[in-house]
Amino acid sequence: MILKKAVILPCSGIGKSFGTVARQATYIVVNELRTDKTKTFCLPLLQIADKEALDLTKNNFVISIDGCAKACAFKDVERSIGRTSDASVMVMDVLRENKEFRTKQVTFLDENGKKLARKVAERVAEEVDKLLECN
Repeated sequence: MILKKAVILPCSGIGKSFGTVARQATYIVVNELRTDKTKTFCLPLLQIADKEALDLTKNNFVISIDGCAKACAFKDVERSIGRTSDASVMVMDVLRENKEFRTKQVTFLDENGKKLARKVAERVAEEVDKLLECN
């Protein structure tokens, strides 16, 4: 049996606080919470049809993290590999459940932003577990 991993792809969201939260949450999952079960790479690699990135997403589970309702990461995955993400987490949904963590900074995360990123990462880690449990 081939063990799959979960590829975590956050939105870029440059200049947007929730994009920064999405990226930081990805690093927390990949480097701390589920190090042996996850991978990530730069989302624009899908847009330029990078073979390694395409193969990784086509042969593993994909979890997109989006900061806003435009859902760019989710849409980029679908457009690039011809199927939707296996799971999707919206930073705004996690914020609605944790309103006390509204971040006020854009280019770096203040304490609330760091706490929100941790909450998003925990949600993503749950999705990783669900997907890999079924494998």
